[in-house]
Amino acid sequence: MIPKISFVMAGRNDDFGGNFLNRLQLSVNSILLLSKKYNLPAELILVEWNPPQDKPRLKDAITWPKDIHPAIVRIIEVPHKIHTKFKNSERIPFFEFFAKNVGLRRANGEYVLVTNSDIIFSEGIIKYFSENNLSQDVFCRIDRYDIRDAIPMNLSFEEQLKFCENHIAYIQNMHGMIITSKKEWIRLRILDRIRNLTLKKVINKIKRGLGMLIPESNTNINATASQSANRFRGLFIHVGGDFMLMSKKNWEKFKGYPEVGIDRGLDCYMTIMSHIAGLLQVILPYPIYHMEHDRSTQYLRPTIVLENMPAFEKMIETGKPVLTNPDNWGMADMKFEETVINPHT
Repeated sequence: MIPKISFVMAGRNDDFGGNFLNRLQLSVNSILLLSKKYNLPAELILVEWNPPQDKPRLKDAITWPKDIHPAIVRIIEVPHKIHTKFKNSERIPFFEFFAKNVGLRRANGEYVLVTNSDIIFSEGIIKYFSENNLSQDVFCRIDRYDIRDAIPMNLSFEEQLKFCENHIAYIQNMHGMIITSKKEWIRLRILDRIRNLTLKKVINKIKRGLGMLIPESNTNINATASQSANRFRGLFIHVGGDFMLMSKKNWEKFKGYPEVGIDRGLDCYMTIMSHIAGLLQVILPYPIYHMEHDRSTQYLRPTIVLENMPAFEKMIETGKPVLTNPDNWGMADMKFEETVINPHT
């Protein structure tokens, strides 16, 4: 049976962001248990990149549900010896988009949803997948509901979903972040002040208070940032790595995420390229839940990393998709060790 949806995520057992295995367990449960409940032929591809030698492999670290039919799990391991061939491998232990491309290239589903290991899928979106046919002419995005409180692992999965519904800190949608609680608003304001506090700003405030600082003219303010933001108004370019869905044929046509040596902003590149290529953006009216962790809050403008990327500049100038990868993208010419859980016979 050809899977209707391939879910692709990547990671390694290094406790990234804290409680990584708990977050991965919750994410895996949401895909497999809900696919079972709604009889969705799904394929979960987990790319384990550069696994630490002193930690259990993910296939052993995760508790897999006993009966996940009609779903299937494939764990593809990219070993350390392959990782070392990449630039900066001694400094960076995990290359997210290279890993996701490995999974994308080997996905068997009619549609492929690239996501992350800290995402819990709601019943609504899995039920929608099971009951509806998707279009080849669209790419799908979705609002992300962020949960800051730790989700109790001793609850049933149904209770964990209810916990998520009742503990939403903020929502990431097409327009950016919406804060849903006063407590979270205060916390983020304090963090923002601390993050932007520099010695120069402190000195300038003191000088201004003493009348020693001449106000700067704003006539030469660089408007590039606002122009960039306006150019993509109406596109859902925030938190693109958590939910990007389109047909396998379109992922193949675009040759996956750009393999250009940067590890941020490429999900944003894919959203913009899909739009420029003529695909219709569809925002599905269901939530996904994101388990907040260190470094997960979005502070920077989504396109900031791309603005000095030649391929991105060319794509914007020409108004045409710019593909950066060779035909063997996703390391198609390499064979990796693969573990299959619940193989269909």
